[in-house]
Amino acid sequence: MGAGGDYETRKAVLLDAACKAGVKVYFPSEWGTNHNRTKRYHPMFKSKSHHHHEAEARGLKVVAIYTGLIIEFCFCKWFGIDSAANTWVIPGTGDEPNAMTSRDDLGKYALRAVFMSHYEPQKVPSHLEIYSDKGTWNSYADAMEKVAGKPIERKYLSLQEAVKNYDAVKDTLPPHVLGPFLPILCAENVFNHSEADVELLNCNHRIFKPKTVAAYAEEVQGKPWFNSTPWGS
Repeated sequence: MGAGGDYETRKAVLLDAACKAGVKVYFPSEWGTNHNRTKRYHPMFKSKSHHHHEAEARGLKVVAIYTGLIIEFCFCKWFGIDSAANTWVIPGTGDEPNAMTSRDDLGKYALRAVFMSHYEPQKVPSHLEIYSDKGTWNSYADAMEKVAGKPIERKYLSLQEAVKNYDAVKDTLPPHVLGPFLPILCAENVFNHSEADVELLNCNHRIFKPKTVAAYAEEVQGKPWFNSTPWGS
């Protein structure tokens, strides 16, 4: 579905089609922040929450999957990680648990959720929190340092500073842009996902072994994205 453009209209069309087709289990477009964990307002969160409740009101079993941060995307300048300068700007104290999911594991978790929702619907809640790793920003920096063999300069962004930075730009952002809001959520512990849903879908890692940040660090030799964003700019 994407996040840009008239996503309200697209979601309404998709929901209408799902109801007309007799869909039994509906997975809305989430794949990120569990916005039920924060009381802070963001237009995207309001829209997604409304869509979820509307789908349930129309009789669908709705299962939202929240991934936390994506391992392969978030270690870049866009998120304050400057590999070229070997400097990280870390939200909060750096010791708040931050769940991250590898893109390699997204499909595996989603497929498990689909099958379980179909065959054992009573076991699957309407909100699923998943992750491949749930360390802290400090532990993730430690993992990169260990492989790169060079200390990372760590600068810390307090919650108050993160809020101030976001407030300075929020009126200029399209409603679907979440990036500058993420440091606030990290500092507020919003990505401290429960272990229960991971155990439900992949108990004791019996079905697949999730990819950790330490494994990713080995892949990139402790030096993730040198460009500003994971998309090359």
